[in-house]
Amino acid sequence: RLAPHAAALRETDLALAGFIVGRALEEVVHAAVVERPDVLEHPRFAEELTHLVVAYLRREGAAVA
Repeated sequence: RLAPHAAALRETDLALAGFIVGRALEEVVHAAVVERPDVLEHPRFAEELTHLVVAYLRREGAAVA
Protein backbone atom coordinates (compact mmCIF):
# COMPACT_ATOMS: atom_id res chain seq x y z
CA ARG A 1 0.00 0.00 0.00
CA LEU A 2 2.91 2.29 -0.62
CA ALA A 3 2.08 3.03 -4.25
CA PRO A 4 -0.41 5.85 -3.50
CA HIS A 5 2.41 7.66 -1.71
CA ALA A 6 5.03 7.10 -4.40
CA ALA A 7 5.69 10.82 -4.98
CA ALA A 8 6.86 11.21 -1.37
CA LEU A 9 8.98 8.03 -1.36
CA ARG A 10 12.57 7.61 -2.39
CA GLU A 11 13.12 5.62 -5.54
CA THR A 12 13.12 2.00 -4.53
CA ASP A 13 11.47 -1.33 -5.13
CA LEU A 14 8.22 -0.75 -3.21
CA ALA A 15 7.55 -4.45 -2.69
CA LEU A 16 11.00 -4.95 -1.21
CA ALA A 17 10.75 -1.79 0.91
CA GLY A 18 7.34 -2.90 2.17
CA PHE A 19 8.74 -6.28 3.13
CA ILE A 20 11.66 -4.70 4.98
CA VAL A 21 9.44 -2.23 6.82
CA GLY A 22 6.97 -4.94 7.77
CA ARG A 23 9.68 -7.23 9.10
CA ALA A 24 11.42 -4.42 10.96
CA LEU A 25 8.21 -3.40 12.71
CA GLU A 26 7.32 -6.99 13.50
CA GLU A 27 10.72 -7.65 15.03
CA VAL A 28 10.76 -4.45 17.10
CA VAL A 29 7.29 -5.13 18.49
CA HIS A 30 8.18 -8.76 19.17
CA ALA A 31 11.36 -7.73 20.99
CA ALA A 32 9.40 -5.21 23.03
CA VAL A 33 6.86 -7.86 24.05
CA VAL A 34 9.51 -10.41 24.97
CA GLU A 35 12.35 -8.25 26.31
CA ARG A 36 10.90 -4.89 27.32
CA PRO A 37 7.11 -4.99 27.75
CA ASP A 38 7.33 -1.69 29.61
CA VAL A 39 8.12 0.17 26.38
CA LEU A 40 4.76 -0.83 24.92
CA GLU A 41 3.18 1.64 27.34
CA HIS A 42 5.74 4.38 26.66
CA PRO A 43 3.95 7.42 25.24
CA ARG A 44 6.49 7.77 22.40
CA PHE A 45 6.71 4.12 21.35
CA ALA A 46 4.33 4.44 18.39
CA GLU A 47 5.87 7.77 17.39
CA GLU A 48 9.33 6.23 17.32
CA LEU A 49 8.12 3.36 15.14
CA THR A 50 6.52 5.88 12.80
CA HIS A 51 9.76 7.85 12.62
CA LEU A 52 11.66 4.65 11.81
CA VAL A 53 9.39 3.92 8.85
CA VAL A 54 9.13 7.48 7.54
CA ALA A 55 12.88 8.07 7.77
CA TYR A 56 13.53 4.87 5.82
CA LEU A 57 10.99 5.49 3.07
CA ARG A 58 10.76 9.25 2.60
CA ARG A 59 12.32 10.93 -0.39
CA GLU A 60 14.85 13.55 0.72
CA GLY A 61 13.11 16.91 0.97
CA ALA A 62 9.60 15.43 0.74
CA ALA A 63 7.00 16.79 3.11
CA VAL A 64 5.52 14.48 5.72
CA ALA A 65 1.73 14.42 5.62
